[in-house]
Amino acid sequence: MFPATQIISLGPRCATAHNLRRYFNFRSTFPFDWWITPEESIVKLLRNFDIDFVYSSAELLRANSDGTVIHKSLDIGLHHEFPRQRSLETPLIVEDFLSYIEIPKQRTLYLFQKMFKLNVSGERLLFVREKLSNSDIEDCLNVVFSVADWCLTSVEGPPGNDLHGWSGDPKIWDEVLASLAVELLPSRQCQVGGEYLSRDQQDFPTPEP
Repeated sequence: MFPATQIISLGPRCATAHNLRRYFNFRSTFPFDWWITPEESIVKLLRNFDIDFVYSSAELLRANSDGTVIHKSLDIGLHHEFPRQRSLETPLIVEDFLSYIEIPKQRTLYLFQKMFKLNVSGERLLFVREKLSNSDIEDCLNVVFSVADWCLTSVEGPPGNDLHGWSGDPKIWDEVLASLAVELLPSRQCQVGGEYLSRDQQDFPTPEP
């Protein structure tokens, strides 16, 4: 059993963070929760995080085929960072999305700083990535979190479907996450069972315990 003080999703999709939060009953948010993030991009951002590069207007592309914004160099899908045209049947990112950069930029900076500050004695961090295959992530964590105790694990959750939507079948997710043999310390859990924040419900920047 690994007693964790924080559980941190390393993607690659929203369903990973959503189900970790739901199953382990916590609210704390971290930078990769709501991005679509390849492993190579995790490595690049852990090695050299540059908030100005992440939100460089020259790097961001509105990709309406996916209804998202793509970072051209990092290949990250910033699917929830920018406003959408809610009047459309399939809401697409607004055409002037670049004028809305400052709020997601400051939120992302806050979340990365919050994550990096966990590198202190007494923290026990569980990093979770779906279908982990790149050992470079572990090498990066060894450098960035050289003081805190941490564990990196790989899971394979169910895909989204018509019945359960993008988050996947919660029963299958529960089986997958139960197999991790992880205990989140009670002080880190929600006071009311089952409360966790979706991307659109998050307050920013609300300090969290």
